Amino acid sequence: MNLVLPVPDNVAERLGEAGDVARSALEAFGIAEYQAERLTERSLCRMLGFDTRHELDSFLKEHGVLLAYTMEDVRHDLGDLKTFGGTYPVPAGTVVADTGPLRYLILIGQIDILPRLFGGVAVQATVTSELRCPGTPATVRAWIASPPP
Repeated sequence: MNLVLPVPDNVAERLGEAGDVARSALEAFGIAEYQAERLTERSLCRMLGFDTRHELDSFLKEHGVLLAYTMEDVRHDLGDLKTFGGTYPVPAGTVVADTGPLRYLILIGQIDILPRLFGGVAVQATVTSELRCPGTPATVRAWIASPPP
């Protein structure tokens, strides 16, 4: 679907100085709908043309948006775990951690909360590779380089 928004010329001119007006509008709309819980991470990722959730996580972080982690996301991650050779079903008392929650818990110094709450933490191979990306904060890369057992 394409959407046309009437914008006065003088406003469009000012907005155009900051870059691609259509892209900025799409991003602002996507963020608002995500925060209102009308879009999932996966839907927002597709809408904005991101190939990975890591790209979306970075985008949301740049815009000061906290992640909404849904049961659909949990099911998707369990499917990834099974597909990419992780232990499935996950042993009782173990949490399967996704990139976003791990990244933010590491950055705020609260990563130790997961084993205290759940006993074990399972990290998928795709999550590990996303946390090792060059654009990932050094603190996060350091943690994933030698994660706890």
